[in-house]
Amino acid sequence: MKKIVISAIILIAFSGIIIISCNKTSDDMQAKGLSLLAPSGVKIASSVVELKNILNPLVYNKFNKEIKYEITKIEYLNSSKGFFAIIDFVMPSGEQSNVIYCNSFPNQINYNKSKVKYLSTAKKQEQQGYSFSCSGPTCCKVHAISHPDGTVDIDCSCDGCTMTININK
Repeated sequence: MKKIVISAIILIAFSGIIIISCNKTSDDMQAKGLSLLAPSGVKIASSVVELKNILNPLVYNKFNKEIKYEITKIEYLNSSKGFFAIIDFVMPSGEQSNVIYCNSFPNQINYNKSKVKYLSTAKKQEQQGYSFSCSGPTCCKVHAISHPDGTVDIDCSCDGCTMTININK
């Protein structure tokens, strides 16, 4: 009988720890202003880990090496369907950058096609979409402006940058 009571107490304590850990992760995301749910109601990823897996090839290409980073902000541009997110991140060195991730590539996205490099993710992603980043000097960040007519202009924040568009299949 003693073994059953002790086992039950350990099981309840373990369950409590798991529930608290899950709630803390959700609270941390909300505290940082990170929402994986776009205003249109579409989830951009099932978790931050999945979102980072989607973005990793683009971040790798941007810095030509594998780096660790933390997502610090997700900002959504108006999109009646799907999503269009600007995702800011910071590396352990303190350097900050960003990428754009969207799940459709409508004709209303305007960008300078002469300075673009295209990539295609080889492994199948749960969520199909497109990612944009800018690489080059440290000032290179992707910049987007949404217009009332639904068009979006995407460019790099300074001269000497190359825009990369990654197709997540």
